[in-house]
Amino acid sequence: MQDVHGSTGTRDTAPRVGLALGAGAARGLAHIGVLQQLSAIGLRPDMLAGCSIGAAVAVSHAAGRLDNLAVAMREISWMQVARLVDLSLNGGLIDRGRLAAFLSDVLGDAALEDLPVPVTVVTTDMDTGREVWLRTGPAVEAVAASIAMPGLLPPVRRQGRWLLDGAMSNPLPVSAARSGGADILLAASLGTLPWERATPPPTTARTEAATDRQGWLAALRSRTGQARIEPLRTWRQPGETDETSPGVLDVVFRSVVATQDLLERLRLAVDPCDVLINPRVRDIGLFQFDRADDLIAAGQAAVRDVSPAIRALTGRG
Repeated sequence: MQDVHGSTGTRDTAPRVGLALGAGAARGLAHIGVLQQLSAIGLRPDMLAGCSIGAAVAVSHAAGRLDNLAVAMREISWMQVARLVDLSLNGGLIDRGRLAAFLSDVLGDAALEDLPVPVTVVTTDMDTGREVWLRTGPAVEAVAASIAMPGLLPPVRRQGRWLLDGAMSNPLPVSAARSGGADILLAASLGTLPWERATPPPTTARTEAATDRQGWLAALRSRTGQARIEPLRTWRQPGETDETSPGVLDVVFRSVVATQDLLERLRLAVDPCDVLINPRVRDIGLFQFDRADDLIAAGQAAVRDVSPAIRALTGRG
């Protein structure tokens, strides 16, 4: 494993609690609820490891900017996404500079090593496919690398390597949290439970408005006046059934999630955590940021479900 190591600090006599936050796009807003509920029961993790959206939440929490992230995610619209689009497709659909400016507004400009809570950000080396752990350097750069979903968000060049979405190598970074010196490991997974099946979300006016399936392409057309992009079918329309042919982004993102779920289960089998926190968010779409309240509530409920196990291990909760 290739990694970038930073200081883990000194060990206390009390067990050090680490929290790993997994990948899951908009579903990662459930991590906000996880952290809120852990705080409510008197537990603040001594260290964090995050992958993809989990990295963004981990950094924002450590920087004391979790509320900023929640507000920014709630306000995301397809028009805002369209403003970030890079028409030259230079490494991804989203412009690298505009994305960095957005992340800087939300997360601030701290370096990882200066955060009051140690954070490990997990990314993937584009050439080798191996995971890379970042514990030093600009937090915004690290998060941009960890969320760099291939084809959508651009890779980040760092120390002679192109770095991509950490979910490609370690979607639930238990090993990264363990390497930081944690004695007790909690992990918040946004994947599917083995016995859980996805159910279609209710077709309500709110859902239809939030998931306008012309999406960012329609917004981009509005911005550029380029009608030629309109025929591309990106998503299923609201109200369409599973019998309807999926759009190209339906295929891409469902395939990515299926692969990540499998990889996560395999990694957990080899390197398990002490307590798995599993918010029930499978019925929420990967880009339904408008359902932030539902996602945060799911994270809170998931912590309550396992609080007896947390209390037994840590003496807190």
